[in-house]
Amino acid sequence: MGAETRWLLVYAGQHLLAVPARQVLRLTPAASPAPGSSPSAVGEEPPVVSLAARLGDAAPPGELILWTGANGDRVGVRVHRVQEMVDDLPLLPLPRLLGRALPNAGLVAGMLVWQGRPLVAVDLARLEPAGPSAPEAIQ
Repeated sequence: MGAETRWLLVYAGQHLLAVPARQVLRLTPAASPAPGSSPSAVGEEPPVVSLAARLGDAAPPGELILWTGANGDRVGVRVHRVQEMVDDLPLLPLPRLLGRALPNAGLVAGMLVWQGRPLVAVDLARLEPAGPSAPEAIQ
C-alpha cells in the first residue's frame, strides 16, 4: 500500500475501519445484485463473511464488499455501510506498543486520522474468511 491512497470507511456495528478503495472489486447493497451483472458474468458467488456477526453485533449486515484474497480467490464480507472518504489521507505506521496490543496485527496496514479520529486501516489482501486471519480478530 502506498503512502497516499483513496480510502473507504467501513461501518460494522459499533466498529469503524478504513479499507483501501483500490482493493475493492465491487460493492453490492444488501439483497440486490451488482448493476449489470448476471450469474454468468459474475460467476460462482464467493465465500461471504458477516463482519457484524463476527464482532458480536446482532444488527443485520448491509452492503457486500468483494475483494481478492491473498491466495487469489474472491472473498466477500458483509458490513453495515460503506462510505467513500473524500480526502486522500496518508497511511501512518502504528505505534509499536499499539501494534502489539492488537489481537491480529497482521491484518492491520496502519492507521489514519480522519476528522480527528484514529482509524485502523485494514489490508483486505491479508483477510481471509476462515483461519487465524478471520475478521473476528479485528476489534
